[in-house]
Amino acid sequence: MTTKEKIQIIIQRAVQKISWPPDVSLEINYPSSINFGHYSCNIAMILARSLKKSPQELAQELKTELLKDQEVLTTFSKVEVAGPGFLNFHLSTRYLEQELLAINKQKAKYGQSKLAKKEKVMIEFISANPTGPLTLANGRGGFCGDVLANVLQRCGYTVSREYYINDAGNQIVTLGKSVLAAAKKIPDDESYYHGEYIKDWLQQRQLKLDNYLNKPEELGQKVAEDIFTQSIKPVISSGMKIAFDRYYSEYQELHQKDQIKKVLTLLKKSGHVYQSEQAWWFASTKFGDDKDRVLLTADERPTYFLVDIAYHLDKAQRGFNNMIDIWGADHAGYVARLKSAVKVIQPQVQLEVIIMQLVRLISGGKEFKMSKRQGTYVTMDYLLKILPLDVVRWFFVMYTANTHFDFNLDLAKDKSEKNPVYYVQYAHARISSIIHKTAKLKINKTSLSDAEAEGLYLLLRWPELLKEIGVTWQLNLITSYLLELTKSFHQYYQAYRVMENDEVASHRLNIVKGYQIVLADLLATLGISAPDKMEK
Repeated sequence: MTTKEKIQIIIQRAVQKISWPPDVSLEINYPSSINFGHYSCNIAMILARSLKKSPQELAQELKTELLKDQEVLTTFSKVEVAGPGFLNFHLSTRYLEQELLAINKQKAKYGQSKLAKKEKVMIEFISANPTGPLTLANGRGGFCGDVLANVLQRCGYTVSREYYINDAGNQIVTLGKSVLAAAKKIPDDESYYHGEYIKDWLQQRQLKLDNYLNKPEELGQKVAEDIFTQSIKPVISSGMKIAFDRYYSEYQELHQKDQIKKVLTLLKKSGHVYQSEQAWWFASTKFGDDKDRVLLTADERPTYFLVDIAYHLDKAQRGFNNMIDIWGADHAGYVARLKSAVKVIQPQVQLEVIIMQLVRLISGGKEFKMSKRQGTYVTMDYLLKILPLDVVRWFFVMYTANTHFDFNLDLAKDKSEKNPVYYVQYAHARISSIIHKTAKLKINKTSLSDAEAEGLYLLLRWPELLKEIGVTWQLNLITSYLLELTKSFHQYYQAYRVMENDEVASHRLNIVKGYQIVLADLLATLGISAPDKMEK
């Protein structure tokens, strides 16, 4: 149970005793300044109108009842009424010391949550078309998907990571034609892919391309398979260190197994599909779309929309009723229609989509342009060759998904503590050094003072933050919290000495160990290393 949850229970208990409405929505927040306490509640202001009393009067009434509770007296050093009717709670030194001991005992388990109780969820991310190398945009979605999976696992979910290989359809036909055009077998077109990797593939494979002049999709599938196995997958597994539970082939799993016809049959039975001009349409305007969408063209070719519905049906049939998709910004307008179609055939499914906004790589004030077809873009492979993985991971999750992101290459290359990754890692390494030096020294049993307890409340926020991110998916809160926690450690380290005259104060050792445990768990959640030593 987190401290927030404990306060909620304490307040609810008091509310019942003074006969206030029991079903009021109760929120516990962090005050804007530590001077106003560690936690705050505005329940008095919420109930003021219905109870026909001033918020200050109600807050005072609740405070009086709270102070009759023995648990309140041990948990808080002070409960006060402030401002227009806030109830502010100051944690006691005794409580903070108990939680510090809990952190040292539970270690990484301290931050874990039972929010979901092993509920299954699938996160499908990256899923880049196998028509070229991974771009920075793919990297952003990749790292955010991986970190979100780590968060949800810590919240008690059974998480499956999946990569959907788009190895069929128009983009594969275009890829085949791009190769033929690069080999001068057919005229070039601006819609084709023009990266150097096309020419490289031609040199490596040396196929008899005349055999594929009328079979561009078959040729495209060969090229796509090579791009995926030789370029995309190695970067994901070896470079980005992302371990997918499954790589799902659209061609093998949906087209060859005839799953697309099956889902079209289900959609027809739903009553939301009709035929017009020899094509089959989904009546998406019934669900707020600006126009109905084609499922099967007049020449009986399935659209991407129909294929995607079939894929999500397959997910549900594999037992995943909770689905999270991470898509690029160019797919934002596609979300509502897919959700509505999935609901039609699988009402129990909860499908959520995270849209990742665009990335720009900035160096020296200049932007590198990205265009997969023109071949003028920065690949993830290149970025991982010039920057450590830890730095790349941090930078990609430090902003919310719905904001455009400028990747500051100059700051990322900086190896000093100006770089936020190194700032945090240096703190962890310093703590490791302190703990190592105390190993052979005498440890004196000491108690936590009120002054030293001041900054420890931040350590207690990790399990609360984890639960919040498990619901909101705001991964940038982790990096922000890490920086705040690291600053707090440095302030403590400058003010107090763990070792004096070859002796160690036990409570101070517990404090630095507490910082180390939480810092390490946060970094592990991000997939970033927590080094014991740092090279200057």
